[in-house]
Amino acid sequence: MLSKLRDRHIKKILWALVLIIVPSFILWGGSSFLRKKKTDTLGKIGKREITMSSFDYYLKMARLHSLLLPQNEEKNKFTNQEIVAKGWEYFLLLWKAKKEKITVSDQEVVETIKKMLFHNEKFNKDDYLRLIGRGLRIQPRVFEEYIRDFVKIDKLLKKYVEAETSDEEIKELYEKDTQKAKISYIFVPYEKFNNEISITPLEVSEFYDKNKSLFKKEGDAPIPPLEEIKTSVEEKLKQEKLKEKTEKFCEGILEKINQDWEEGLKKTADNLNLTFKETGYFKYYNFIEAFGSDELDQETRKIIFSLTKGQFISHPILLAKGGYIIQLNDITSFNEEEFKEKKEIYQNYLYQSKSFIERIKFLSQLEKEAELKIYPQKEM
Repeated sequence: MLSKLRDRHIKKILWALVLIIVPSFILWGGSSFLRKKKTDTLGKIGKREITMSSFDYYLKMARLHSLLLPQNEEKNKFTNQEIVAKGWEYFLLLWKAKKEKITVSDQEVVETIKKMLFHNEKFNKDDYLRLIGRGLRIQPRVFEEYIRDFVKIDKLLKKYVEAETSDEEIKELYEKDTQKAKISYIFVPYEKFNNEISITPLEVSEFYDKNKSLFKKEGDAPIPPLEEIKTSVEEKLKQEKLKEKTEKFCEGILEKINQDWEEGLKKTADNLNLTFKETGYFKYYNFIEAFGSDELDQETRKIIFSLTKGQFISHPILLAKGGYIIQLNDITSFNEEEFKEKKEIYQNYLYQSKSFIERIKFLSQLEKEAELKIYPQKEM
């Protein structure tokens, strides 16, 4: 359950969103940062300099956070970079909490400790001191002040970070994790039309003029003149022509299918001397072995899972190696009863994912608001 929602497809989507607005400190850190001297200056917040001595509290807070997580799970073991990034995160959040005059009472600290360490069972002072002293190696008073700051952060996030989930989104998530489809397809390789493509000097020149941005190099370097990159321009133009030729050829097959098509997809492929394949059942986020490196994009997967049995995708799908004509062979039905039973699980997962993105957005806003500047750190 939810296993495929943590695979590379979800990560790709999530990080594509996050990297647009990710705060700079998320990408900072490392062992050299943690070896800084107490007097070293790490950055500035507004006009005030941040020294390692003043930042050390937030690093310790991040380490404590790591220690308080279940240590039997690999994902809970923070790397040096994660500790540093978490330290900056706490630095910003507590800066904002102070600005907002957020306070936490002693009673709130006690209740949080009870819930965290004793799971709301009866508080035992001896067990508490033993756990804090021997387990975490920290003085109770210091530990309690860290907890006070954790609660401040929690209050701040509840005020500013909101994530909402709709029934439609939850249902869609459930379907992507559980529903299975099976397809067949005809593959038309671009290379099929290699001998039919010709390119004139005028076409090369016009293509270059219309698509100069395709040939821009990194940084501020000017776009090279056509004479320097003529071979590259010709290759790009050839690829475009091959795609156009392949797309028209596939559209012709689809047009025939829509008119008076009686033969099966396999027979159509055989008659045209093209590759025909059938897949096994796959879920929305599964890697589909039949396509190999020509992996289906999210939009195509979305279309496939919206089709009814026997239906074709209405247009050719153009991927890296060629064009595909795709038919849905079968799709499993939506399990209403199971969805009702597991709806809360999917709702929680969706909420956590959305909250993560909203938290990153909030931190990015705080970084600008606080005028936080982190100085580059050299590896030691």
